[in-house]
Amino acid sequence: MTDIQKQLFQKNIKRVNTILKITGLFLNEYEEKLNLKIYFKQRWFFCLNFLCIFYDVISQITWLVQKFYTGISLVELTYSGPCLAICILGCFKSYYFIKNMPHIYKFIKTLSVLYYVERNQMTDMNKRIEDYMQYRVKFLSIGLYTLSFFDGLGIITFGVGPILISFSNYYATGNLHLLLPFFLAYPFDSSDIRYWPIAYVHQIWSAIVAVFTVLGPDNFFYTSCVLLDVQFFQLKHEIESIFDYDDLTLNNFRFKLKDIVDRHRELLRCVNLLDSAFSKSSLCNILTSSLLICFTGFNVMAYDNLLVVIPFISFLFMVIGQIYLLCYYGDLILKSSAEISNAVYNCGWYKVKSTVVKNLMIISYRAQKPCKLTSFGFADINIVVFTKIMSRSWSYFALLWSFHRNDLQ
Repeated sequence: MTDIQKQLFQKNIKRVNTILKITGLFLNEYEEKLNLKIYFKQRWFFCLNFLCIFYDVISQITWLVQKFYTGISLVELTYSGPCLAICILGCFKSYYFIKNMPHIYKFIKTLSVLYYVERNQMTDMNKRIEDYMQYRVKFLSIGLYTLSFFDGLGIITFGVGPILISFSNYYATGNLHLLLPFFLAYPFDSSDIRYWPIAYVHQIWSAIVAVFTVLGPDNFFYTSCVLLDVQFFQLKHEIESIFDYDDLTLNNFRFKLKDIVDRHRELLRCVNLLDSAFSKSSLCNILTSSLLICFTGFNVMAYDNLLVVIPFISFLFMVIGQIYLLCYYGDLILKSSAEISNAVYNCGWYKVKSTVVKNLMIISYRAQKPCKLTSFGFADINIVVFTKIMSRSWSYFALLWSFHRNDLQ
């Protein structure tokens, strides 16, 4: 493995840790030996943030229950829907990320060994692998920067919008009624000037925490898939060029084949560890995505006030981008693992003895069953799932819009 690949591996893991630290979900290689009490003592900041968004979930449900008794419009219901869904999703993702830390540390340790073991390779192969890794890392960076931009834009516009609406109403009517970004039930009058700043700061910080408790674990998932894909790509090219070495004697071939089999087995183990760590949170992601897209799209169409619409537009792009990247990288692992079987077929096996071919067939048979990242057995994570989510979202949106038009008539 070349120095460039090692540096890219370190850079990506460090970037993941930087985003995770915003909410307290940082990775520490020494934590495997810590007991539970010391572990949560180091995670006090995360515990406070988790309690913050958990309180938001309870208070939003309380507000909805109160409104159902006093009367709630469809627009009010859909306005609170995305906020409630993202808070629930953040709770699930952060909880399962913490719970599955042993799997995550095993995954990082196993993958780091694969990246740090030196291997004798041909120079042109090293160049192809480095170019491919840089291409994948560049695409990942663009995706993450785009998500971060829409996240930041959504938080800013959700925070500024209510203030601008409150003061515009004050200048128009002379009555000051302070609004908040989200509908939450408080044990005090949140529109009172004495308590409004407390509620406002709480809601803005909750929005930041909710977004980053989703973005942080997802960032780790995307990065892990990229690093695995690069390893599958390297393994594929090494198999295809296994007979291109001039000094490849029978003993050297057996040694190289053993190295390939061992690495293939470790890569399959890494995929299983990643699936074990994220399958349950991915299930929650898939179940909530259709509702998030539907409610957000409905709010964009239902409101006439631009100050209300802009936050939901940025939120809509964020939700679609987040679920697309999840499905895209799940599909990437599926395809890259399946290509190992094609690599065996393209390696020139017909030029060697049948005893050698039998060893290669073991790899081919195993690779014919591609690796899958799942949502806890509910569905495989791939592009097909993304199209189904978008289709369901459109169906839900059309149903809501028909109800809304009937209410206006």
